[in-house]
Amino acid sequence: MIKKVEVIEMFKKAIEKNRLSHLYLLSGLKGSGKKTLAYNVASVLLNTDFLELKEKGHINLFYLEPSGYTLKTSQIEELQQEFYKTSLVDGYRVYIIDEIEKLTLKAANQLLKFLEEPVSKVSVGFLLTQNKEKVIDTILSRSQVINLAAPLEKDLKEKLLKVGVSLEMAELFPYLDKNIDNLLKMKDNPGFQTLIACFNDYLKALINEENMWLFAQDNLLEIKY
Repeated sequence: MIKKVEVIEMFKKAIEKNRLSHLYLLSGLKGSGKKTLAYNVASVLLNTDFLELKEKGHINLFYLEPSGYTLKTSQIEELQQEFYKTSLVDGYRVYIIDEIEKLTLKAANQLLKFLEEPVSKVSVGFLLTQNKEKVIDTILSRSQVINLAAPLEKDLKEKLLKVGVSLEMAELFPYLDKNIDNLLKMKDNPGFQTLIACFNDYLKALINEENMWLFAQDNLLEIKY
């Protein structure tokens, strides 16, 4: 597993030396920064600002994510049609496909056809997945696989503390999820606030050597169901 910062540097060197692969598979848990990394590299390739690219897109960038529960054949066909057209802007053309493991079998075959008949020497693809094991072998074999490490709990804790999350939540939340955006949503969730309060009361009861059966009956009913 490698850190996102190290991968960004690796891509910068590959771009400088003109050694980019035509297809990358970025694998990692939620919160490992797969999509951010893909957009970071795309912003360098397309010579545009990262934030502007994420907010407004780019004529030479094509992004796909599952429609419902799967990536469908029609979506891959749309990607093909877009890349068969002559771009109005010179330079690299980039496509990002999120949750690539959710391709239907027919869509996977359509994507393979697209990969086998590259329409441009300056096209670069990024396939993103949380479950590399579920990506079909024929797509894996055509990709340069990069396994991204999930952020460390202590780093997430520091980020949460910096934005005003309580110490108790900042210590607990990184063990529930590795995505900082999800964690920030948790802090305002009444359910999690109740859970923290119950946990604190439970610890106090343990320290005071109270009857834990009675304590659970009287104080933990809110989280029992």
